[in-house]
Amino acid sequence: MPPDVACYYALKIAVALLCGGAIGIERQWRHRISLLRTNAPVAVGAALFVSIAGLSGDFSLNRIVAQVASGVGFIGSGMMLREVKRSRTQYASEIDSMSA
Repeated sequence: MPPDVACYYALKIAVALLCGGAIGIERQWRHRISLLRTNAPVAVGAALFVSIAGLSGDFSLNRIVAQVASGVGFIGSGMMLREVKRSRTQYASEIDSMSA
């Protein structure tokens, strides 16, 4: 892999980490359920999935994005089961903001 391609994908993953970290810090500051330790790895994981698919020859963006959204839904359902005292609409809005 040429160095400029590696730098491009490393930059994409770093930007995903910064954006996920910023969202996580904001959620933690407002005392919401999805914190920094949830949002940053989800953002990096999504960027890695798309980057690896871009490096391989078989690039189907719709399929990859569907799998990432499915993973975010799985994390969200785990958050809902962990803390039952909040309303379900509040959880739905937090899961929706995390997958956006």
